[in-house]
Amino acid sequence: MDIIVFSLLLLVLFLEALYILLREPKLNIYNKYIIAVSMLVLLYATVIDPCFYNIVRIISVLVVLTANVKLKHPDYEKPDYRYLLILIGATIINII
Repeated sequence: MDIIVFSLLLLVLFLEALYILLREPKLNIYNKYIIAVSMLVLLYATVIDPCFYNIVRIISVLVVLTANVKLKHPDYEKPDYRYLLILIGATIINII
């Protein structure tokens, strides 16, 4: 389960980096859905093995999903780097 969540978060990070470099709005339209799937996988992992670390991982992905909704700008504006920093932090939390 850990590798699935980590790979999904890396996919979101890769798409966001491509969006920043290329400014193509179609690159990151599915990020909300990918983050939601990783949240469901983490919830399943927490039900199977309830521990404090899994709860921290769920909270980190929930923060990323909230930042994706609240910090994203319209397509014509420059990208928000705060969201990228939050995404990097959540990816690092899920590595450990």
